[in-house]
Amino acid sequence: MKCPHCAKVIEPRNPVPTVDIIIEIEGKIVLIERKHPPPGWALPGGFVDYG
Repeated sequence: MKCPHCAKVIEPRNPVPTVDIIIEIEGKIVLIERKHPPPGWALPGGFVDYG
């Protein structure tokens, strides 16, 4: 998109859908160690692809 007044190109900010899941096995919760920053542990999940 281009601003009609200054001709600056404006990129729309679209939300990026993500999903996380809680997996419980024998009363314990499954966590994954993050590969990318920030370091630490997280619920399994990721980005959702359209289509």
